[in-house]
Amino acid sequence: MVLSIAALILVVIGLFVGYKWFTNFGNAGAQQSVAATEKLATNAPAAAPAAPTAPPAELDLTDGVKSVATTSFAPPSGGRAFNPRNLVDGKVETAWRPAPSAKNGEGQVIKFEFAKPLEVSALEIANGDQLGDNFEKNGRLLTGRAELPGGRVIPLRCDPSQKGFARFEAPRTRIDKFYIVVEKVYPGRDSRNLAISEIKIKGRK
Repeated sequence: MVLSIAALILVVIGLFVGYKWFTNFGNAGAQQSVAATEKLATNAPAAAPAAPTAPPAELDLTDGVKSVATTSFAPPSGGRAFNPRNLVDGKVETAWRPAPSAKNGEGQVIKFEFAKPLEVSALEIANGDQLGDNFEKNGRLLTGRAELPGGRVIPLRCDPSQKGFARFEAPRTRIDKFYIVVEKVYPGRDSRNLAISEIKIKGRK
C-alpha cells in the first residue's frame, strides 16, 4: 500500500515537471518566432517614395488671343502692313509700328483680349522689326510695363541689341485681358520710330 502511494506521487511529480517543461519550451519558441518576424520587418527595404507629380507643361497661349488693339499703327509701306495683329501672327518677319506722329511710340498702349480666361505665366517679346537688317534701322522697346487685372504689373526692361525673344515672367494668374504700355524707345539707325515683331503669351489653359 505504501509503495502504491509512493508510485502515485512519483507519477504526479513527473507529470508536473513534464508540463512545466512543455510550457516553457512553447513560450520560448513563440518568442523566437516574434523576434524573427520583427527582424524581417526591420531588415525589409523601405517602400520607395511616390514620384512627384509633374506640373502641367507650359503652353503657347497666343492662339487664344481674340483681339489686339493699339493706340495707333503706321500705314502700309514697301508692300508691308504694320497693323496690331502682326504681333500675334506667329511670324517675326512681320511687325507692328505706331503711327509716325506718335512720339516714336512712347506712351502707346497695346491691348490683348482672350476668347476665355487663361492662366498666364510669362510674356515673350521679339523686339524691333526682325525682318532682315530692319532690326538696326528701326526703334526698339527699351522699357515698358504689362498691366494685368487686379493692379498687377510686370516691368519690361529690354536689351535693344537682343534679337529673337526676351522672356518676362508673370505671376500665375487667370486673366481675360492685359495691356502693354510703352515707356521708352531706343532709336534705330534710320528711324526713331518703335517696331515690335511678335509677342508670345505662355501659360496654361
